[in-house]
Amino acid sequence: MRWLFLLGAALAAGCGGTAVIDAGGSGGAGSSSSSGAGATTSSSSSASSSSSSGGGGCADHGECPPNSVCIFATGQCALVCGDFCDACTPGSVCDPCATASCPTCKNCVAACRPVVAGDCDDDDPCPNGEICLHDSRTCAPSCINGTGCADPNLVCNDCATGSCCGCEDCTDACVPF
Repeated sequence: MRWLFLLGAALAAGCGGTAVIDAGGSGGAGSSSSSGAGATTSSSSSASSSSSSGGGGCADHGECPPNSVCIFATGQCALVCGDFCDACTPGSVCDPCATASCPTCKNCVAACRPVVAGDCDDDDPCPNGEICLHDSRTCAPSCINGTGCADPNLVCNDCATGSCCGCEDCTDACVPF
């Protein structure tokens, strides 16, 4: 019965809509999500890893291994992830809009994509002197509240982020006004 629901959601989304089905909660171990046409179901866990389709690349989600989608911009397969706190392997971060449900669709499908300069997560820390802003997976200069920031366009926020993704403690960082 579940596959009928997923098929219906995928057909309803088509190329231009978004269908996200979260049957397991907040994206931790054992959660499931599905997005768009050719719905892909994942069971994410904190030990997920990126995968590649090999030499030929991909042009369709069906050409990727289970729990993976095609990142159309690069032609590579990547594991799906649920939200920004889902762990990918070191060297990759969960991007909520890494790809779409079809090559010409304007919707978003979350997947583990390779880290680029300035990206961070719990497995990919920032350089010394910077702190990871977990909600955006970007690095920012660290600070101590009241000392200001070297960049005059930034202000020291005494609770800019937590010490880890999902942590409710506070860590200081220089952020835009």
